[in-house]
Amino acid sequence: MDDSFDRVRPAVDADGAALAVFASELALGARPSPSAAEDAFSALLGSEDTAVLVAEHDGMPVGYLVAQRMPAIFAGGAVAVITELYVAPARRGRGRRRALVQAAEREASGWSVAYVWVATSRAQGFYESLGFAATATFLKKPLG
Repeated sequence: MDDSFDRVRPAVDADGAALAVFASELALGARPSPSAAEDAFSALLGSEDTAVLVAEHDGMPVGYLVAQRMPAIFAGGAVAVITELYVAPARRGRGRRRALVQAAEREASGWSVAYVWVATSRAQGFYESLGFAATATFLKKPLG
């Protein structure tokens, strides 16, 4: 990590606009409108089973992660799911993704979950470097 890396912190309301832009860049299919992304961000902030974390550089958001706790019959209890992870291209390669995932793991350890899982099509090697193991292929189907 470079010397100007600030920190990973919980998201706050003021992060909504920046995270909406990041979410648009993360989208694999149809991109959410800024207002729809901000509405989703607000809903996530209000959930006790969700952690929205922000990586900062010089006090400005440069990345984010969303992790959610959910009950899972297959796990015999709850699991934590990393549903979104994004770092701005100009800020990659400096350990920010790793710091975000490690912060999410710390958060998840307080949720009494069986494990953390993530679906990814672009970052499998990254997650494997953090100790994740490939277990399944995830598919999606748009509705409506």
